[in-house]
Amino acid sequence: EQPFAAIHLAKKELARMAEITGGMIVETKKAFLGNDLRAADSVMKDEVVVNNLRDIITKYLSSIFSSEVVTEHQARTISGLLHVVSDVEHIGDYCKNIAEFAIEKTKNGYEFSDNACAEIYQCFERGTKLVNDTIEALSTGSQKLARSVKLQEDDLDELEGTLRMKHMERLNRRQCSPEFTVIYTDVIHNIENIGDSCDNIANSVLDDINFKASNEN
Repeated sequence: EQPFAAIHLAKKELARMAEITGGMIVETKKAFLGNDLRAADSVMKDEVVVNNLRDIITKYLSSIFSSEVVTEHQARTISGLLHVVSDVEHIGDYCKNIAEFAIEKTKNGYEFSDNACAEIYQCFERGTKLVNDTIEALSTGSQKLARSVKLQEDDLDELEGTLRMKHMERLNRRQCSPEFTVIYTDVIHNIENIGDSCDNIANSVLDDINFKASNEN
């Protein structure tokens, strides 16, 4: 019956959900590059938590939305938050996908070339910073940081294309096994997809539909 307070509580829970995905990408990197099955298992468990939070937060926001006392501005805020919930959950999904590749890689004893590992590491570093900056932008409402996220996402798109070309060159020179191609390209593509979700969340911050209002230019 108090939409303002209810929206505030939903935002806090959404921030917690986002923090969990921030930890997931760190564990995903450990799982894939370090052949760490325990880290992969942690990602799988966190993904279940994130899915549950998505369902609960979505249901809660929808119940606020149906209230007769919700203002037009509050309705717009709720609508935006619903989109953010979905994008945060997608980040968890992409981390789970990579964790599954990490399990396959580890159990089958696949060994990537030093160059391929370095490139995937670079991609993870970009993706991790992107997620962390997105979480901070979401929590603070910083439009400056949201704009930075969008620029970083553009760079990540470009990086994915560059790494695909490098990998194909290694294949042509027979410096990499063709059986690793699917995993390599899917891993960097999932990281790029994480960037797409971050870009969507940054757009929400720039639209000023979620979290603290910011006067920052």
